[in-house]
Amino acid sequence: MDTGQDDPAKGNKRPRQRRTPLPELAELTANLNRAFRDSQYETRTQLVNRTDLSPSEVSEMLSGTARRGPDAYRRLAEALGVAPKDINSWLAKVDERRERTAGLTSPVSLEAPVALLPPSVRGRTTLWAELRRRLTSPARRLLVLHGMGGSGKSTLALRLVSFAQDRGIPAWWVPALDEETVAAHLYELAAALGATTRELAAARATGNGPRLLWGLLDKLEGPWLLVLDGADRLPAKASGSVADGTGWIRPSARGLVVITSRDSNPHRWGTRANRRPVKPLGRDDAGQVLLDYAPEAGRAQEAQDLGERVGGVPLALHLIGSYLRTSFGAATTFTQYQAELERRTAAFLDQGGPTVPPAARTHAHLRQMITYTWELSLDALDERGMSDARTLLRLLSGFAPTPLPVDTLDPELLAGRIGGEPTTVSAKEVFTPGTPPSEDERDRLLAALADMGLIDVDRTSEGTRWLQMHSLVAEVSNLHLHKDSERAQSTALLVCRLLCDFDDHHQPSAPENWPLWAMLVPHVRHVLDNAPDSPEGKFIRIGLVWACEQAANYLNRSGDTAAARRLLEQASHLADRPDAARTFRPLLNRRRAEYAADPQERVRLAGRAMREGLVTSEFPPEEWLRAAQMRAAGLLEVGSVARAAEEIDAYVKLAEQVLGARHRVTVDIRLTRANVWTTQDKHQAAVDELTALLHIVRQDPEAGEEDGIRINLAAALTSLGDFEVAEEHARAVIRARARRLGPDHPDTLRNRILLAGILRGQQRMDEALRESADALALARRRLPPGHETILSLHLSAAEALAWSGNLERAEEELAALEPAMNRLTVPAQLWMNHLKQVHLVRRWRREGMPSRDDLVAMGLGRQDPELQRALLAAVREHNATIVELNNRAGLKTPPIQTLDDH
Repeated sequence: MDTGQDDPAKGNKRPRQRRTPLPELAELTANLNRAFRDSQYETRTQLVNRTDLSPSEVSEMLSGTARRGPDAYRRLAEALGVAPKDINSWLAKVDERRERTAGLTSPVSLEAPVALLPPSVRGRTTLWAELRRRLTSPARRLLVLHGMGGSGKSTLALRLVSFAQDRGIPAWWVPALDEETVAAHLYELAAALGATTRELAAARATGNGPRLLWGLLDKLEGPWLLVLDGADRLPAKASGSVADGTGWIRPSARGLVVITSRDSNPHRWGTRANRRPVKPLGRDDAGQVLLDYAPEAGRAQEAQDLGERVGGVPLALHLIGSYLRTSFGAATTFTQYQAELERRTAAFLDQGGPTVPPAARTHAHLRQMITYTWELSLDALDERGMSDARTLLRLLSGFAPTPLPVDTLDPELLAGRIGGEPTTVSAKEVFTPGTPPSEDERDRLLAALADMGLIDVDRTSEGTRWLQMHSLVAEVSNLHLHKDSERAQSTALLVCRLLCDFDDHHQPSAPENWPLWAMLVPHVRHVLDNAPDSPEGKFIRIGLVWACEQAANYLNRSGDTAAARRLLEQASHLADRPDAARTFRPLLNRRRAEYAADPQERVRLAGRAMREGLVTSEFPPEEWLRAAQMRAAGLLEVGSVARAAEEIDAYVKLAEQVLGARHRVTVDIRLTRANVWTTQDKHQAAVDELTALLHIVRQDPEAGEEDGIRINLAAALTSLGDFEVAEEHARAVIRARARRLGPDHPDTLRNRILLAGILRGQQRMDEALRESADALALARRRLPPGHETILSLHLSAAEALAWSGNLERAEEELAALEPAMNRLTVPAQLWMNHLKQVHLVRRWRREGMPSRDDLVAMGLGRQDPELQRALLAAVREHNATIVELNNRAGLKTPPIQTLDDH
């Protein structure tokens, strides 16, 4: 029987780390638990005894924390009395959901940090009973737990998550630090619940993410739990629409939504939210919490006196208990600790502080008492020779109060072995002069801070070490730090440097690093939000531009280009300062051009960066020329071929004069010029240019990427009809990239599309079809169904079918692509290629297949007047639709350009 009290037998042990239920198993798990509740069994043990399954297998299947084989689920279903057709239907839905959401999920975690639960949770009996009742009652709705920082709101929510997980109820945890973090987690939840790529893309484009998510949540059967923790600073548009039920946060009759926040304003949460205050603990419960932590530190009466003295605030009790159970502090009993606390208070009163009776204490007074508790802990570490623990805590307060990868605290940087540039700072300026911590010392300090309860250190289910400060500890530590403006400046610069250098060992383009970057992005936003305005903060702002660019790179690579653009736009306020304008504006606009949503925007932003860069000597020439290259590539994409050719010739000459013929940027600009020549049908000139570039990078690997030049050379040779040499280059690049990036990386897969085209040009149709089919199978394992590479591979397969004479299957393949190709977000060139294939297949079915020579000529780019007229008519119709949509919905979708009108 669950009494709402913790099992005393658990003692002071921390709870085991529970694994989070897999989202794709949510519906299956709910169905199995419903069958279990309706069955004859009163306990899981009785159920295990009726099957040949182990207790752990039954537990995992009922909790949804691991996926077992179909036979195991069928044996469990049989014991529960579930009909075979029902369990087969449930398993089929799981497979369908996994197929639909393959590649959709981001590294954002919905896992609740239940390992942070204290040894036991005392008090709040009435509130805890209500939480448990609401979790399974028909009218679950929305519950707001509000109270001062450190009052135990998050602990109550974590305890409810743990309670739900033990009963097989799906539970998701969302850190509500800011709007972007909430949106990223809830889009992840929508994907996990079955939203397709197309639905997610449309929701992001139209701002209908809440409608998509709640449509999926409302379809779930059985109870579920969604927690948004720390919703203190969300803007009105993120949480203010609770009252009318249109925002991310809504009441639900299907599941329970719990919010923790310091904000108790009823107007913010609306009348449909049930608000419950989380107040400090009473005398008896506060004393019992201290005894749970340190049972040898004194009698119950002494523990109660100390608990009452700090106002019964759970965070203060946690800090005191952590202090007393370590061997660091001079005070080893409740009475000794209280005596030291009274000494601190007396010193505060001697300085003019007010005397406040317990009944009149406000949150500010209780916060002051909490400050005394952790200062005592830091003093104890000082006495143990760990004076840098205080400095490290102040450094950590510069990050957001969310999980931070321990790897962010680069031992090389902390040891002061990196530095010297004007925009950097040595750790020696922050830590005790001459003694910055090494890696071992860093880990020792983190362990000591964790022992004192000042931070939490744990690992994710993948094994990544992370740490986190309580938001109140971070807030007050930061206030203490800023009493010394010079030290605060150096510390902020070191925080920024740690963020900037994270990519040195964790490239944002590598998928294996994405879980780390998902944790890091909220910290970049936090530092960006708190960037100093003082002239002395110039170097911090410079570093932030780089940190934002790297974080945007991760967001773009992981599929959230819109968030990458928003982050760079948010960083653009750094360019508004008079002392920063010349430096930051061109750099930021160059970065923004890189992630522009459409080629025309890329042309505009790159041109702006070029103009702004001309008025400052601080903008590096290579950055200016990068912007110029982007502008030319954008012009080529929108169809302004003549203009692109004119500009790229000038940029090549300038790059060779300023940077030299072997500079990487010069090589990249010449590569773009070769692509322009290919578009102009100057195939031999393109081949000669690419051959010269290949010679350069083979002599000097730093000048460019050999694989990138070789694959472009293969494409140019294909246009010349030199298929044999083109195939040799293409296969070599595919082998190299498969080794380096993996066979299912988008770059590798796109190269296989070119190889399939080369094989078609040689009339090796069966090989071309196998190449496309094999690449498509690999792509489906990693990429979402609507990914541009998936669509291109489908199109390649359709083209191979058509060229081999299988027109009926080709037409079916093209028709299946139609819905995806009609999305406004599909690249114009891909849309045009699909349209071209549809026209050709229909013509060939009507008039018969062309000759082999005609097919080869078509593959080499021979103009087809009838095809050109059909494409032009389709483009005009498409653009008319775009104009109508833009006028009606206020969109800014660009039309497709086909003429040299720039």
